[in-house]
Amino acid sequence: EAAPASSTIGAGYYWRDQPTTMASPSALGGSIVNRAGSPLRRSWSRFVHRWAALVAATPLLITVVTGVAYRWCIDAFGMNSADVKWLKSVHQGSYYSFPGPVAYTGFLFVCAATLIVSALSMTRWWCFSAAANEPRTPQTGRQLHNRVASIAIFLLGITAFTGFAYRWLRNVFGAEKTTVGWLMTVHECSYFTGAALFYTLTLLVLLLILLYTGLRTHPLLRNLITPTHNA
Repeated sequence: EAAPASSTIGAGYYWRDQPTTMASPSALGGSIVNRAGSPLRRSWSRFVHRWAALVAATPLLITVVTGVAYRWCIDAFGMNSADVKWLKSVHQGSYYSFPGPVAYTGFLFVCAATLIVSALSMTRWWCFSAAANEPRTPQTGRQLHNRVASIAIFLLGITAFTGFAYRWLRNVFGAEKTTVGWLMTVHECSYFTGAALFYTLTLLVLLLILLYTGLRTHPLLRNLITPTHNA
């Protein structure tokens, strides 16, 4: 079978003709791709995702670690909330005089939303399903990153949104805690005893895997983490 025809459209991209079929419907019968053969939309999404990850990695890690530590200190180790209040303050941004909890949670939500939307636009498959030419068991760090992300994206999205909504409704709009308390219940998954411990620990493990595999394969950091050796 003949390969799809292509024509240059400039700026390092070209138009790749694709026949309109039931397996690959396309109203235009083709797609704009870069020189590597990747669709233009996916290239921009990857660019945004990589830079957003660099900006968000440290604050997201600090927020998740302090949130998990606070919940485990209270529920698992029976510590007094007053003794570990500083963890909660760091977690929600009230520990810092600048930018403050409202701006801090807003910043985290924007970062998380950017990462999630850009990741969704690059996703070709969901959860445990793999592409036809890839094994179901991840063979590379990038494959592991993609598989974990397809699960963690929903948990991180729900957690980021409920935390942001709760803090803004309380601090900006003056909502009563009894009115918006359900958002915090969803945020930490504290529906029943032990659920919050399992959920927060799972969230931390997933985030650590995403950060390690994502930063390890990041073009700007790859040589720092895995330097090349000349023969």
